[in-house]
Amino acid sequence: MILSAVFFSFVSCKNNKGPGKLDIDVDCNFTGLSTNEVYGTVLSIMNNPDDYTGKSVAITAQYSTVYNFSSNTCNTPIIIALDPTNCCDAYYEIRTADGILYPEYGETATFIGTFNAGGYIDVTEIKRYTEMSEKYDFDALNMSADELKNAITDYTKNYKNSELNGKTVRIIGHHFVNDVYKFLSGLDGDGRVTWNIELTTPNENTVLPMPNGNVVNPVEIVGVFSYYSEGESTYACIEVTSVSKTACVFK
Repeated sequence: MILSAVFFSFVSCKNNKGPGKLDIDVDCNFTGLSTNEVYGTVLSIMNNPDDYTGKSVAITAQYSTVYNFSSNTCNTPIIIALDPTNCCDAYYEIRTADGILYPEYGETATFIGTFNAGGYIDVTEIKRYTEMSEKYDFDALNMSADELKNAITDYTKNYKNSELNGKTVRIIGHHFVNDVYKFLSGLDGDGRVTWNIELTTPNENTVLPMPNGNVVNPVEIVGVFSYYSEGESTYACIEVTSVSKTACVFK
């Protein structure tokens, strides 16, 4: 996780106002804040956990998880916020009571609960504002690392006859650019590439995060399994339809 070097002052539990603020009887009402204010609030909570322990809270933020590339698993539920430049994030762990379902990855919701001395929020209620997202024909977030590797490897070899061709996909990987070509790759625990597939962006408004030096960028994308022709050759790819930069924190 990269944290901004900008200093944010301590956020008072009784002095937050903003449009759309919910009327909830809690010590810390962090609803109705702007995106930038949510970032400053979450960062303050991270840096001053003892100031919040035992206090009740309501906060509207994006739901996310800590994602592990080597196992292709989403662990440790969190709320997450980006800084004003959209480059740095701040997050705080949450846990729910039995029977309370988490939102979709990247979905904004209001989380109501109590700050636990263990460094997380005990969430007792979640207010959602969107319908359940669409289901995907191929949802890599529900697959093991080996299952994902085998599926992508098989598709890149047999894409013309693959049953995945034309199917919708949600997948997380490292984005990198080779000349004018864009790729998404998986990495194991030692940083070695385990699978690789080309990306195309038919919609010119679709923007992928660019690599910074030798560091490749983790990203969650939604798209369609496809292939394209260039000259006499054809290549397997995923046609990207949407990109999420805050769906998961990457470890």
